[in-house]
Amino acid sequence: MRLTSRALQEKFYRPATLMAMLFAAVLGANTIRGANAEAALRANVNPNTGVYRLQSISPAWTFSGSVPAPLQGLRHTAGKDRLGTYKQVSFDWLYKGKLVSGAIRTYTACPVAQFIVTFQQATSHCHIQFPDFASEPHGLHILSYRNNSFAPPQFSAGQSGTPWLLFDRHYNAAIISPARHFIIMTMRGNGVTHTLVRLNRQVATVPAKFQIRSIMVMTHGINHAYDVWGPALTTLGGKTRPGNQSAPVLRYLGYWTDNGATYYYHFNRKLGYAGTVLAETRHLQARNIPIHYLELDSWWYRKDSTNYLGKKARSMLPKYQHQDWDKFGGITHYTASRHLFPKGLEAFDQQVGLPLVVHGRWISRKSPYHKQYKISGIAPVDARYWNHIARYLHDNGVETYLQDWQSIIARNSHFFSDLTAGHDFYHGMAAGMAAHGVSVMYCMPLPCELLESSELNNVVATRVSADIFIRPRFYACLFTSRLAGALGLWPWDDVCMSWRTDNVLLQNLSAGVVGFGDPINRENRTNLMRTCRSDGVIIKPDVPIVPIDSAYLDGALHIAAPVIARTYTNQDGVKTAYVFAFAPKPRDKKSVKFSARDIGLHGAMYVYNYFTGASTLVPAGRQFTGALGTNAASYYVCASPGAAGIAFMGQRGKFVGVGRERIPALANLPGALMASVAFAPGEDVVTLHGFAAYKPAVAVHGGMAGAVLYNTSTQQFVVRVSPSITAPLRELDGSVVKEINVVFSRPK
Repeated sequence: MRLTSRALQEKFYRPATLMAMLFAAVLGANTIRGANAEAALRANVNPNTGVYRLQSISPAWTFSGSVPAPLQGLRHTAGKDRLGTYKQVSFDWLYKGKLVSGAIRTYTACPVAQFIVTFQQATSHCHIQFPDFASEPHGLHILSYRNNSFAPPQFSAGQSGTPWLLFDRHYNAAIISPARHFIIMTMRGNGVTHTLVRLNRQVATVPAKFQIRSIMVMTHGINHAYDVWGPALTTLGGKTRPGNQSAPVLRYLGYWTDNGATYYYHFNRKLGYAGTVLAETRHLQARNIPIHYLELDSWWYRKDSTNYLGKKARSMLPKYQHQDWDKFGGITHYTASRHLFPKGLEAFDQQVGLPLVVHGRWISRKSPYHKQYKISGIAPVDARYWNHIARYLHDNGVETYLQDWQSIIARNSHFFSDLTAGHDFYHGMAAGMAAHGVSVMYCMPLPCELLESSELNNVVATRVSADIFIRPRFYACLFTSRLAGALGLWPWDDVCMSWRTDNVLLQNLSAGVVGFGDPINRENRTNLMRTCRSDGVIIKPDVPIVPIDSAYLDGALHIAAPVIARTYTNQDGVKTAYVFAFAPKPRDKKSVKFSARDIGLHGAMYVYNYFTGASTLVPAGRQFTGALGTNAASYYVCASPGAAGIAFMGQRGKFVGVGRERIPALANLPGALMASVAFAPGEDVVTLHGFAAYKPAVAVHGGMAGAVLYNTSTQQFVVRVSPSITAPLRELDGSVVKEINVVFSRPK
């Protein structure tokens, strides 16, 4: 059992004097933060004019619009829903002779509002715009997400089912989006003087009692606004947000064969496709590169030669054009090709000995599935189909299903006009996979499809950039990761080659998937092992890396400055920040500048350049300034000294040295800092480092420490620690580890 912070205090200190010093536990992922009566939004409606206003105190903002018809039955009520207690103002009006009800719901404990429209009767051409803000705060900028694959960011108004971020130069921010029926909803206007939400115009008719909802957040801080909006949306949707160790594809290092990887429709013909991939996994194991799953991309299953429009598609490899796997068309049968796996997928899974992640695309227009299941265009919208597929995957060693081509499927399957098609596709997929213990990842989603995941528990990750993770993808990847992370999805940057250090680093800092696709014997083991323990468990930050607030203003104003992004670990209030900076155009190499407040720290901070080893102590209230590296990028680990004057950096050499998978607990005490250290099976030494104004004394419970090395000029200390034979065992996110507790203190 792990020695808790309290137990450590009792062992090394007098607990009665120190109990009040411990920090409160970190808030849960679904908590709607920041909220008190002062932060709550206020709504009012003028019954005579139909003008409605939504106001916040901080920032002092007002958004207003009006209902284009006389109001009836204005009423004020109170209640409670998943977000907490609320006040609601409701009213009715006639739309094309049909009774419609509207409501604005504001919450007493968070800066969130809902706008609700209920069609009391079946209604056609239901183009009600509510909210429809025609008056907005002055000086707003906008970021939305293009209605395109991977939801790329844009500093303009996206006319689709995308959330809009509205912000000013002081980083006051609002986010508005649909809150239900995401795929058939749309945003319209310019975001600066006019913002509205409504159903897609393709929707012809809605039934009686049909309801549409939108949500709005107003607060200070751009990232804070996302941290309120996203959990509010997933809470309303009933989603349990997955942890970043909740599926093997998130937990472990993995090998990929998707587009950009070496073995994407390419293999050693002497070995065959399955033999080539098997040889790669055996080679990695021999090199002690601890992969724990294998991704099989679109090459593994049976397809035909017709694309999503029903037109002829090409073969990937002309030599194999008559085999059912070598097609760029749709699925005919979602089973392993017998040409590649003559004994079936299960036999291959048993041979390779790893869980599988498998790719899926659209249903061919000529597939026999059209006669067996309900298919809308090229999308299966039948729960029976998904149960059948999920059972097959489960029985064949698959733990994660990757749904690709989502934007193409949506545009060719009536998702934007049919009230149920998109819903049935995504909810059927999630329910079927969940019933058989298979997690789901998204690829090529539109913004509205990402929003739809806010109601789906086992959708755990999504791609956030175009195929092949290379430097030109960094910008979009970081900004779209902000959207994905807000919705409880862990970003997947896409496959990279392991010798690309910055690419592997950003995968690790995404807190999501880390996967590579090098050719055999070309893997960079050093880079890969910087991301994980020896058992392949990825050592992660708590949240995905995202741009700091100032990067949004730079983007809106077209300022050519380095993009600065941050993530962090936070154990019992001890926060470590991980900062990546790069120039989108390498020729625009300018200084990197950020303060402790910019990256979520307080007071003075040590800034450690991971790749150069240089360090800087930045006084409270001052700004760090540094130069980008030779590749126009830099990586810093930052921490503020605690009461003992110690800034702990965790395991030396790992990209995320204080990740919970290595440092499960950390606490500041008067005169000391306490850290627990986890050791995977076979690990017997971990090197810890940090900064202090003095050479710290080290005491270890459950293990031993070597000599403390201390550099008086840099104030950096380094010490090697090891577990004893009798060190306690504990379960940590599904792994059994040894754990010791290390106390750094002022020398007596």
